[in-house]
Amino acid sequence: NTLSLHDALPIYITDFYEAQKDAAIVRSRVFRDLRAPKFLGGFEGNIAKSGGHFLTKDGPTYADLALFHVYDGVSSTY
Repeated sequence: NTLSLHDALPIYITDFYEAQKDAAIVRSRVFRDLRAPKFLGGFEGNIAKSGGHFLTKDGPTYADLALFHVYDGVSSTY
């Protein structure tokens, strides 16, 4: 059973935010501490292999732009 980005919130769609706030905090920590590093680590490995700051040696691509968008969303949420 893996926890994906979309599983973190809401915990229960039938409950209001205040009723599930404590459970959401715990679940978000699990995602941030365990799942996100594994997910983003694969991309970090590709960037390291390219020898630069992008996914390929040739410079920025649409994939880099998409990855930036994902990273920005994850880092501001968690």
